[in-house]
Amino acid sequence: MESRIYFVPSQKGRNMLCINGYLFLYNQKRNGKVYWRCQENGCSAKAGTVEEVIDGNIVLRYHNEADHHHAPDPTRARVATLRGKLKERAKNSSETPAVVIQNVDGDDPEAAVYAG
Repeated sequence: MESRIYFVPSQKGRNMLCINGYLFLYNQKRNGKVYWRCQENGCSAKAGTVEEVIDGNIVLRYHNEADHHHAPDPTRARVATLRGKLKERAKNSSETPAVVIQNVDGDDPEAAVYAG
């Protein structure tokens, strides 16, 4: 099975790693390798990537889905992505908050499902 791997913004604007619906927080970087830990409290799952993104792809070194004590939650990644879009648009425009929300919702037909 091919993994779906991408970055989503955290609430503090840093990258989180999403692998098949599991979210990971940055842990440390060493010798060109980046180490990630699962965002879920109490979960000991870890992942590793190479520091550089190659041809637009994140290179996964390791991740074992069996290490998670919980099911994946793709909606968390979706919410984080929408939150990041809202923050970016609000920061870079003079639109009112209602217009920003409407425009971000309009860009993505599924946004209303995640917004409320």
